[in-house]
Amino acid sequence: SNHAENKTKNEKMGNSPHRLPVIINAIRVNSIFPRTT
Repeated sequence: SNHAENKTKNEKMGNSPHRLPVIINAIRVNSIFPRTT
């Protein structure tokens, strides 16, 4: 269910002009705190 939530968030962010910094921040956070799935 987590993947479905992330997909919905990403689709909403697609319309945001701040999408790229959000993605970069998510990647940085993901590299610092790797998700255990």
